[in-house]
Amino acid sequence: MTPQLVPLLVLIAVGGALGSMLRAALSMGLSPNWPVHWVTLAINLAGSLAAGVMLGALGGWAADVPLAHPLWVFGAVGLLGGLTTVSGFALQVHGLWHRQARRAALVYFTLSAIGCPMAAAFGWSVALWGAN
Repeated sequence: MTPQLVPLLVLIAVGGALGSMLRAALSMGLSPNWPVHWVTLAINLAGSLAAGVMLGALGGWAADVPLAHPLWVFGAVGLLGGLTTVSGFALQVHGLWHRQARRAALVYFTLSAIGCPMAAAFGWSVALWGAN
């Protein structure tokens, strides 16, 4: 590991810890009122939107943003990486399907698979529109 990586890894670790704690707090706070899979969907949609805004604010497509940019490393890789969850999404789809809630599993899967990329694209567009 090169010495230049250490500060970036610290940014990822701090952002990831904050994002994970925020996801846990939101999940625990909202789950008594909403089924956990809808809480996860809301978190993943918001995180996707935020990632798109961040990408647009940093001026490019994912391939154009330097992976070592401190805001990207802290915000997208760390914070939003800890906040959003693909593993939770996968387990929740499986759980719904296994409990015979197949319609809910299909709706949740479809909204996540289509909604999250659309939210990211919308956020990116809004950030670019705001910059002009």
